[in-house]
Amino acid sequence: PSPLVFVKGARYEKLMEAFGGVGVLARTPAELRNAMEEAIRSRKPTLINAVIDEKAGTESGRITSLNPSAKKKQ
Repeated sequence: PSPLVFVKGARYEKLMEAFGGVGVLARTPAELRNAMEEAIRSRKPTLINAVIDEKAGTESGRITSLNPSAKKKQ
């Protein structure tokens, strides 16, 4: 897959752990809140792998949200 595409089920937080930071997987709003609190407490670089509903829409960071003609036809 392209390096610009997220891979479903990938454990991105493990990469941060490999470099000595904190990696946290969050699947629910409660887990996300706990992950954010842990990140602040740790005072270390932290990656929160927040799993979102793939049918919820385009994430705000994706540039195609600014250029509808660039979106893939479904």
